[in-house]
Amino acid sequence: MERMDGAQRQYGTFFLRPRLPMPPSEYNAQAVLADIFGGVPDAIRDTVTRDNFARLFAVPDPAAA
Repeated sequence: MERMDGAQRQYGTFFLRPRLPMPPSEYNAQAVLADIFGGVPDAIRDTVTRDNFARLFAVPDPAAA
């Protein structure tokens, strides 16, 4: 998101499509995820949104540190 914000600052909306009235980082993905995963058990939501990413990119578990 930081890189997208930087591109918007540097180039305005010339290269960005769709044209965004706010910086990309100000759009709240948490609300979208809450809507998508509404009613899904926490364990399944966590596997899809966090655990699979952590396994794929070998992200260390902060609890193990």
